Amino acid sequence: MLGNKTMTLQQVKKTVLALPLPSRVKLLTALAKSLEVETLHTCPPGVLSDADPNFMEILQSRLDAFERGETKAIPWEVVRKRRVTKK
Repeated sequence: MLGNKTMTLQQVKKTVLALPLPSRVKLLTALAKSLEVETLHTCPPGVLSDADPNFMEILQSRLDAFERGETKAIPWEVVRKRRVTKK
């Protein structure tokens, strides 16, 4: 519920996806913790984890570098394909 209004799942999704990236990450972390998901905290070395005390600063730094054109994004379809072929 938001105020006196009950939101549908679709409305919640639309609202959440409109949030800035750091807010979505915080929400995702809170939801995962509410489900007692341990895998978010067991990342291989070199992989960013929300358990890192500097998580938000690192994430913001990476986003800033991307926005300055210093790094590039890899489309999810490409990442997913690479992941599937490695299994």
